[in-house]
Amino acid sequence: MGGDRGVTAAAGAGIVLFFVVQFAALMMIPLALPGTFLQVAAAAVLALVSSGTLLAWGWVGVFLVLALVGELVEFLSGQWGTRRFGGSRRAASVALLANFSAQRRHLSAMRSHVALLCGSRANFAIR
Repeated sequence: MGGDRGVTAAAGAGIVLFFVVQFAALMMIPLALPGTFLQVAAAAVLALVSSGTLLAWGWVGVFLVLALVGELVEFLSGQWGTRRFGGSRRAASVALLANFSAQRRHLSAMRSHVALLCGSRANFAIR
């Protein structure tokens, strides 16, 4: 038993809690809640508490980059969709504001689609 390096009960509980938080955060994403950044925060807490032994800090950095890339893709797809369906720059700006508003208020699971619709309608009203 002297050389046994198994996982302690506290570390096992921490890993289970980490995966529970990951699952809960994943369920938050379609509800327009900040699930991806909660996942990054949970990874950072696990790395901090375990001093990098259960999860290395490099992985936390990878998760953060992926979360930021996801946000960028969501932003650009909203802009692209507005322009693709005949929206002007002003309509794209309104779509962006609607997207931020939906994020802040947690109104819609489909906030990008709502933003597209608002931007398209704003384009018709501007003409």
